[in-house]
Amino acid sequence: MKFENFVTILFSQIGFNHITKRIIDKSQNEVDLIIRNEIKDPFFQKLSPYIFVECKNTIDSVDKNQFKLFRDKVKESNGLSKLGILITSSSFTRTTYIDAIRDSKDDLKIIFISNIEIERLIRMEDKLSEFKKIIDNQVKDN
Repeated sequence: MKFENFVTILFSQIGFNHITKRIIDKSQNEVDLIIRNEIKDPFFQKLSPYIFVECKNTIDSVDKNQFKLFRDKVKESNGLSKLGILITSSSFTRTTYIDAIRDSKDDLKIIFISNIEIERLIRMEDKLSEFKKIIDNQVKDN
């Protein structure tokens, strides 16, 4: 829960003002955070109206099974979300990246944010521009 609070603060500093925590739908699927995408920026205005965020505060790297579970939650959003963010205090396994590349034909995108990207976001004055750079770096990768 503390990591989710930290991530909420981080994304509010990026400029996202409406963030809802711990959403459980009728099928009992849980999403840690749902961001309503209202940023007045041409880049973000082209993205989906909602961004799902999965927070993993673990010592172990996030594996492909955790990625697949989260990807399925984004897929099952009735088209309201085409962008997911999988954020971890640690890192991602190589097989997670390989699975993401295999699924890249879908019309949704999962952005990976590890402790390295979190540190970059914290340090940068212009967090919105840095977040766009993180997304830009992953356009082809996954």
